Amino acid sequence: MKDVRFRSLMDIVHRTWLADVLDMDVNDEEGNWIGIDVVDEERGVELKARITGILSKNHHHFTVHDYQYSQFPKKYSDRTLFFALMKYELAKPVKELQRSEVTENIVTKREVVVVPWDALSYLPISRPRTGPYRYVNKPDYEALMQRKDLIEIKTKKGPIYIAKSFLKG
Repeated sequence: MKDVRFRSLMDIVHRTWLADVLDMDVNDEEGNWIGIDVVDEERGVELKARITGILSKNHHHFTVHDYQYSQFPKKYSDRTLFFALMKYELAKPVKELQRSEVTENIVTKREVVVVPWDALSYLPISRPRTGPYRYVNKPDYEALMQRKDLIEIKTKKGPIYIAKSFLKG
């Protein structure tokens, strides 16, 4: 399967999983290709995911479109926003997958960290031809994982670390 097709299909799988784990809803606004990924009445979560492990192509960063970072707080001013950074592993290489196999069952392991929107504010803006972007590189991710305000929730395929400010009440 081509990477672009896989990412589109896997994005749906990840959003659905995250919404379920966080007791939220997948955002279906505007077909949700230009909006925040997961919502409830008070919060919104933008999900960024990366394949890791032996089947990855060594992409060790998460890409945040700068328009998302700057515009979503205005668009969703009635909600507190967060980023969810997900690392995941698959049972087999993307190029060997059939469309029907791109389901939750192909994911063997996950690690997710959910942090406040402004936790990425220090990241510089890069301006490649297709940008501008903010990149969460490996050291940035590791620093986020060291935050003292994270609570671990165990799931079947791995932990999700959630900033205390995410929790209601």
